[in-house]
Amino acid sequence: MATAQVLPKELRLSAPPTMPQARSYMFKQQSQNASYTSGSSASIQINIPRLQRSYLTKDSYLRFRLEIPNFTVASSDGLYLDTPGAFGFFDKIEIYDYLGSTLLESTAGHGQLLATLLDISTSASECGLHYGVTCGTGNGGVLADDNIGAIAPTAGTKLTGYGSLSGQKLAQANITATAYYEFAIPLFSFLGTLSTKYAPLHNGFTIVLYLNPVNTVMGANIAAGTGGATPATMPASYTLSNIFMCCQVLELGPQAEAMLMNSAGGKPLVIPAKAYRNYVDTMAAGSSGSVVNKKVDLNLNVASLTNILWIFRADTYATNNPQYYKVLGQRQRNYLSSWYFQYGSSILPQTTGIQARSLNPTSLTIANGGHDEAYLELMKSRHALNQANFSSQISRRSYILDEGTAASSSLCGSGVTEHGRFAAGLDLELVSGRSQNLVCGMNTNGMNTAIFMQFGGVTGSTVAAGRIDVWAEYDAFINISPGIATTVSF
Repeated sequence: MATAQVLPKELRLSAPPTMPQARSYMFKQQSQNASYTSGSSASIQINIPRLQRSYLTKDSYLRFRLEIPNFTVASSDGLYLDTPGAFGFFDKIEIYDYLGSTLLESTAGHGQLLATLLDISTSASECGLHYGVTCGTGNGGVLADDNIGAIAPTAGTKLTGYGSLSGQKLAQANITATAYYEFAIPLFSFLGTLSTKYAPLHNGFTIVLYLNPVNTVMGANIAAGTGGATPATMPASYTLSNIFMCCQVLELGPQAEAMLMNSAGGKPLVIPAKAYRNYVDTMAAGSSGSVVNKKVDLNLNVASLTNILWIFRADTYATNNPQYYKVLGQRQRNYLSSWYFQYGSSILPQTTGIQARSLNPTSLTIANGGHDEAYLELMKSRHALNQANFSSQISRRSYILDEGTAASSSLCGSGVTEHGRFAAGLDLELVSGRSQNLVCGMNTNGMNTAIFMQFGGVTGSTVAAGRIDVWAEYDAFINISPGIATTVSF
């Protein structure tokens, strides 16, 4: 069969096409209130007004100031952000049409979701930006004093940090002061990193952000080598102020706008995006050596379910763990042996489930307690198997930790705790990685769906009580009829 013959682009020596008249500019839209303190019921609201012929581009970002109130950091201690850095300040993001009559997007468990995605990302574009302070090789966010650098804030000190600054040391020993830090992060939303399309501003949007508590976002951490001493006292709260959505806007001229509207053929403008539905369940502790079976019902009615992602976090951590506060970034396998996804009467990926550890281990040491299948399925679910460094993104040691922590002298220095990084994922697309350019996920409308997990069965080991977070990722479509309405379908 004859194939088409073309010249390479370097030999296509003609002038490129010209974009019709347009202009680009930035405007800052401030939150409704001047400041917000953690622990209060107030949610942050930012109203993006209606702008004709205007589109929000992917260069937009959320900027804010963190204020840590006056408190004392004890000797040899430090105060740090957790693994997701500044992303961890927010527990949930909601997007409405202008002034909030129609909910278009709701992403709950935002902090722990971003911690997981950043840990397993092999690309700087997975969550828009990838900020991880590493300690040793492939350890993705373990914090140690000696690889961060001390910052000694005095009253009024301001540190500007572009991005999440995962692992940023906010205060060092023997400091009593109020300190300020500024951050800028991309918005984990169809307005930001969850869609490749510019968002039409013809009808406007409202952004609502819910804050995490102080001991979820940050924590006190003793210095390397001091073993199991008591962590420093935490501040009672934190405050976010000077909150702006910095909107980079592309404003089309009349000709360009007419071309776009004609291309839509009189139908609504559509933004294809990814959306995440969060399911939360709890699990009681098992008895020594016993098997614990767990089912989490999803029953999500969507036309294109593309991924399942879930994590387990224990209620309590080892008493010798100086970083026990890491409730967003700390995850553990919890002696999981296998799991599977059920839809109707069918099971994916296979009837035996995804194996998460060696089938008949005599003990679950670092040397013999691993299983590659769960890790490979996880990386496949993030479309990362074709990335050169996929095999070392999460260290094997941290991925298979069952009890969440293990002292490490080889990775982070004597006495510094390495955290579990286990997560489970399953790709449900017919053609992997076709997100947003082809709708090929699983249609679950009218179908019972659930995930089943089997924990335990290891002599002398006990399944811990804790929380399971599941995220169902699916294709969503934001439909904008300029001057009429904005809706969502999925």
